[in-house]
Amino acid sequence: MVHESGQINGLCYHVENMNDQQAIGQSRGQLRRKFKILAVGGTALLLAVFMIKWSLTDAQGAVNEDTWLTAIADVVVGDIPDQPNFLIMFADDLGSDKLASYDLSSVYAPLPAVAALASKGVQFNNAYGAYLCSPFRAMLETGRFGHQTGITSLVDCKNEGLALSEISLAEKLNFYDSSWIGKVHIWGAENGVDEWIWEYVLDQGWKNFRALTPQGMANQGICGDGIDVENKLTNYIAFNSGGVMKNYKGSKNYADKISADAAVSEMARMSEPWLLKIAFNGPHSQHDADGNSQWVYPPTSLWPAPDYGAYVGTTLNQKKFHAMAQALDHEVGKILGSIPNPENTCVIFMADNGSAGEVVLAPLLNSDSKNHINEMGTRIPFLVYCPGAPTGVSEALVGVSDIYATVAELAGVPLDVSSPAFGSSFSLVRYLDDPTAPSQRGCAFRESGVILDDLGDSNWEWSCSTTGYRLHRAYSATGGIVSVDKKELFKLAGGVDVDGDGLRDVIELGLGGVGRNFNLFSDGISAEEAAIANEIDGFRPSTSFVPYPALNIVAE
Repeated sequence: MVHESGQINGLCYHVENMNDQQAIGQSRGQLRRKFKILAVGGTALLLAVFMIKWSLTDAQGAVNEDTWLTAIADVVVGDIPDQPNFLIMFADDLGSDKLASYDLSSVYAPLPAVAALASKGVQFNNAYGAYLCSPFRAMLETGRFGHQTGITSLVDCKNEGLALSEISLAEKLNFYDSSWIGKVHIWGAENGVDEWIWEYVLDQGWKNFRALTPQGMANQGICGDGIDVENKLTNYIAFNSGGVMKNYKGSKNYADKISADAAVSEMARMSEPWLLKIAFNGPHSQHDADGNSQWVYPPTSLWPAPDYGAYVGTTLNQKKFHAMAQALDHEVGKILGSIPNPENTCVIFMADNGSAGEVVLAPLLNSDSKNHINEMGTRIPFLVYCPGAPTGVSEALVGVSDIYATVAELAGVPLDVSSPAFGSSFSLVRYLDDPTAPSQRGCAFRESGVILDDLGDSNWEWSCSTTGYRLHRAYSATGGIVSVDKKELFKLAGGVDVDGDGLRDVIELGLGGVGRNFNLFSDGISAEEAAIANEIDGFRPSTSFVPYPALNIVAE
């Protein structure tokens, strides 16, 4: 069996079949030489060494969400345990419109494991991630916004990744055993062509890294050709971003199963208290050799085949997306049922951004999707269970950056004014104690683009939402010549049955229902509208550290 494992100053890395825990102690230099020797024979040889034939067996009924529900049945509402374990799971491109408990669409995939977690934890109805992958991951890792970390767009080999100077979640909880499983996607050119992904993760303070092959490979010789190692080779060729993985012998494997098996193995190995982060790849689309985006039915050999034909959707991709979501849920259930000490483990489930435009269903539009910083492009499923906390639904405005402060407080190391994340990350413990507690945030902030302080060459936009309105600002200039200078205020019909179909819609409307793209600022501004916009603008993170000018809107 081919595997590569090791220890560096007591820290473990793994590039292997995700089941073998044998560690081979080697120096960093020895490892570099070994991997570089493998690379001499070409990319095909390197991939052939890494891409192992994986087992397709997955014991049915052994452990699942029912196992977890039984294990926590006697947990009573009271105090959350001191320094609990933390299991953080997040899906890729699974918008809140895909969870039946959010009641935002007309068709849902069967997600019993996620539903079980929602039934026992706190569901946050107004939770925001990012508009795409990398900014979400950077906020989760640091508790800081993109304009603070520099990660406001996609990270690949052609731009800078998250700086090692940032204080990661694992570094904040450095007295915890910690493990990172799966996708990284915040490792970029800044980290150097000789930096290996496993080295980068360990340098970020994580004590263990379980890589999806060949995710431990180096940047050298590949990023120089403008190829994104992690996404083009690992996600799209090696395991096709949550879909079927094919090695050179033709065997088929499923990335989320590999990640789940690794999680089960890690939970059994780690000593308490522990911090485990699992970055799933499903139900993200696959990309073929031509770069086309598509979804695929999961291999039926992994578990009893769902009735794919029963999924309702306008397109085949929508049906396949729902099947991939169901496959992901199966693995979540396996992880939940395998928690060694569930009465001392907090569980968090999220996604990075909204669903892809090709798979959203009515009443949502194609633009209510990832790559947009509107409501449904950034609203995410956000479920938190902690033993002792009551079950409920929170309408508070929260974001992915808040996980950092939450975990820190529960671990006994709360943020103070000296923390870089102070002011951008708010602890959710108050909502775990009382889901009806009022929101700490005045509005939920998210952003995208490239920011320059002098506004000479800039391309950025931000949105900040209350439970009733979204304020949007977009600006683009090249050489000081402004091409976009947009200010918009949208009314949100969250919780309102807009189209009379009995569903809770989150639809953006101009005030008075004029239209989804109604720009109040090009059609005149009433005193009421100006007051609303200025209030939301004032709720944004302090302009003393946000490089976006205040709007100072006046009625016209």
